[in-house]
Amino acid sequence: SDILDSARNRWPMSEGSGTAIADSIGSADATLNGGGWESGNFVDGFATVYGGIDDYATATVPVSSLTEWTFAITFRPDDLSTTDQRFASWAENSAFGFIRMRYNASGNQLIEWAVADGSTDQTVTTTTAITTSDLVRVVGTVDENNQLTISLNGSEEDTTSFGTMGDVSDTHEWGRSATSGGNYSECAIDDP
Repeated sequence: SDILDSARNRWPMSEGSGTAIADSIGSADATLNGGGWESGNFVDGFATVYGGIDDYATATVPVSSLTEWTFAITFRPDDLSTTDQRFASWAENSAFGFIRMRYNASGNQLIEWAVADGSTDQTVTTTTAITTSDLVRVVGTVDENNQLTISLNGSEEDTTSFGTMGDVSDTHEWGRSATSGGNYSECAIDDP
């Protein structure tokens, strides 16, 4: 696909066991902390699973110098009763900037893609509700015109413009907030 053709990093999650998650394109290997593996109908046959309490994966991925980029992830929510579950994030500190994807922020089963520039948070939200049985592909983009867009399963669902992206740290995490260490997700994550 076009996304993979220009990707800087990709974690196919094909290991199926252990704590190491290899970056098949770049050099930003990740570490699974808690959680586990599930086999099944996933992109490369496996996904990492997070129990919603203290499970997450982390990698060091420099993004602060990027002015445009795309983040794509396949995931399946396993619980929609808990609100504000973060399944991917970088440096969640609105005073400096952050990038995050979360679902069920207001109990509405929608997915949000948000970027902060240090003073203003901009958020785009899917219009299609997800269910616990759905394996969904979410793509968030920031383009050269500072346009923030979210797509779900190949369909663009929302877009907005924003200022400039704030200073974001290189810590990237799946399954929880990258800064606060909270907002854990109960989900399966595949192929970010």
